[in-house]
Amino acid sequence: MTDGLGIRAPTVGAIAEHQAELAAAARIPVLEVQQPLSDLRALTGLTNVASLRVSCRARDLTPLQALSGLVHLHLTADSVLGEPTNGWAPLPALRRLCVHGYVGPRGPLRLDWLRHFPGLESLELGSVVGRPVDLDGLRSLPRLQELRLTRFIVADLRPLAELPSLRRVVIGHSQIRSFRGLEAWDGAASSLALELAGSNFVAAELASAAARAPRIAVAVPTADPPPLPPPGEWSPREEAPPLPSPLHEAGLRLARRIFRDDLLALDTDDERPPLDQPVLVAPDLEVVAAHRASLARLPHIAALMVQAPVLDLRPLVGLDNLAGLWVHCVDPDLTPLRALPRLERLYVRWGSVVCRPAEFGPLTRLRRLVIAGYVGPDGGEADLEWLRAMPRLERLEIEGGSDRTLDLSGLTNLHELRTLRLRGFRIAQPRPIGELPQLQAVELEDGEVASLAGLLPWRGKSMSLRLRATRVPARELATLQAQAPGLTVEVHEPG
Repeated sequence: MTDGLGIRAPTVGAIAEHQAELAAAARIPVLEVQQPLSDLRALTGLTNVASLRVSCRARDLTPLQALSGLVHLHLTADSVLGEPTNGWAPLPALRRLCVHGYVGPRGPLRLDWLRHFPGLESLELGSVVGRPVDLDGLRSLPRLQELRLTRFIVADLRPLAELPSLRRVVIGHSQIRSFRGLEAWDGAASSLALELAGSNFVAAELASAAARAPRIAVAVPTADPPPLPPPGEWSPREEAPPLPSPLHEAGLRLARRIFRDDLLALDTDDERPPLDQPVLVAPDLEVVAAHRASLARLPHIAALMVQAPVLDLRPLVGLDNLAGLWVHCVDPDLTPLRALPRLERLYVRWGSVVCRPAEFGPLTRLRRLVIAGYVGPDGGEADLEWLRAMPRLERLEIEGGSDRTLDLSGLTNLHELRTLRLRGFRIAQPRPIGELPQLQAVELEDGEVASLAGLLPWRGKSMSLRLRATRVPARELATLQAQAPGLTVEVHEPG
């Protein structure tokens, strides 16, 4: 579809079909591809594109080298964008770069790859979950005027003081461990606007830095929760801060606001832990480790919510009384979950493309499982064989981080499953859905079902099937509705 500002293509196939016409245009102000791309080669030859907006599920970014006329690049990655050093090449005309969903490899994220874009004036980086980021790579951007960082752990802001053109910095939903060195900022601009939206920091240190740097105007939106002390400030040799007491209603609302954009099941009140049982919110697992002995003595912990992203789950070992866990994981070893014998509810968001759910091990008491951002191993189908270790599951929600094909055969052992929700997958064979005796509700969203024939003949049980923005063969859907008594189908079109 075209409009006065540029071209919006529904799929990469549409670009390939009209590539000759597109390449012949004098200039394309904006090109937006609505369908996520797993291969960027279809863009090769479009040197006349000035602005590109695309959701990228590709790890090879090399084809971007051919877009020599690119001024504005907006990339959204549903999972990991890959290592930007693999594929980035000089784009001399690039002035604005937005990358949302970047996670990168393990360890602190480095921004050395920004040296390929010395003309950048605006940079926006957003992570799926908070990761430590090293800002030294910003020193190669002398023309940078605006910087936005979302969901990172920032230990050192001193590189900002060396950017002569910097005028505005927005750091949102991040942890800022130190403001030291920021007072040295002496840019060419008359002032620097620093906005901290929903970020955690030491308020006293911010006040001290602001007092020593009168040319820096600091804004902290009051609608966000008050700042929390950053985890890096605590040492095992010091007295650890007390863990929050069991939450009352206001505290639970805070916890739900923290997780509302990330965990599916917290959107519904029926998933809320009971308020008359211990429900704890910890800023990170370092605090949990410091109080592990006292926590282990509690007869029962209904839920533990961890605010900061988790790189290592070992601090949870020994919490035999833990029934519910809400956590963000950044490509961790999941083996420690085997040491939680009473775990009944698990809500996990992945921040990396490399997920190894096979490490779950037997969780025989688990009744509810939510995984947001699951992609599975590189190459081939994503499978659910690891669910065989969780035979008592009653509710299962999995949100995909890409449009991978999902093999449902691993569901066949879940004889107690009542609710199933899958989002962002392509399903080739839905037969296991019709074979689960207790399954009452299925919701498929933002995906595709290649064929519905596997659900026939229908076994006569009562079940609702909700299709949200999911592509299905129209004729097979009509046949299924006519020949499946007891099956209620709801179809919700995109938008």
